[in-house]
Amino acid sequence: MEKALSRLPHPTLYTKEVVTIATPDGEQTAMLYVMAKQYEDMPALPNEHYFEIIRQGYQDNEINTGQLIKALKITRDEIVNK
Repeated sequence: MEKALSRLPHPTLYTKEVVTIATPDGEQTAMLYVMAKQYEDMPALPNEHYFEIIRQGYQDNEINTGQLIKALKITRDEIVNK
């Protein structure tokens, strides 16, 4: 999965970070992508293919997609109301 994500468009928009998170099973290491600081105030919609890969990752890992869908809606609203 990491290799697939690393091949996606705009690799300079994000930085990859490894963090330690608390889970019901104890601490785990997780990899995440964070928007590069220079782009934080520039909302943009992900292309459909990229969003689908992320959504599928949520489903594969049994993560509720509610927050993902909410974030997409918030971004759409930010762009429309700019």
